[in-house]
Amino acid sequence: MVIAIFIWGFAESTLFFIIPDVLLSLYAIQKNGFVRVILANFICVLGAIVGGTITYSLSAGGTDLINVLMNVPAIHPHMVEHVHEQLSSNVFVALITGPLFGVPYKIFASVAPEYTSLAIFLMVSIPARLARFLFISILSYMLSHYVFKQLSMTAKYCVWSAVWLIGYGIYFCIIGF
Repeated sequence: MVIAIFIWGFAESTLFFIIPDVLLSLYAIQKNGFVRVILANFICVLGAIVGGTITYSLSAGGTDLINVLMNVPAIHPHMVEHVHEQLSSNVFVALITGPLFGVPYKIFASVAPEYTSLAIFLMVSIPARLARFLFISILSYMLSHYVFKQLSMTAKYCVWSAVWLIGYGIYFCIIGF
């Protein structure tokens, strides 16, 4: 499953449209070792950074990734405008707060070459991605292993599925598909 976590982190930072938190939270529910859950987050960040580096580099090299990304579900022109505004204002704040507004990391990676170097982009991306991944994973782990430890794994899977289906249902209703 750790390989899948790396691949998902990579895929979401390039073209895939479902965040890796979905798989990370499932992993956190299933694993008894907290350290394993934390390590899985670092592996996911590594995948995301590899994908983000490729996305950044292609865009910096002149590839028009924004037109490609416009064909990815739930990516819209207003998000690109938002990223331009945020990056032009403050690269650090933009990369850290981007996920709070539901703006995919791949858009930041595609637009960032206009505003900052790859080194700075990665320096900010790593802790920004890790913070969000860890928040979801730790929350999932604590809920599964402490708050709802009496629930069967089947019940936990049902809750996990419902949370993500409802969450994405709301997201797609607000953002559009």
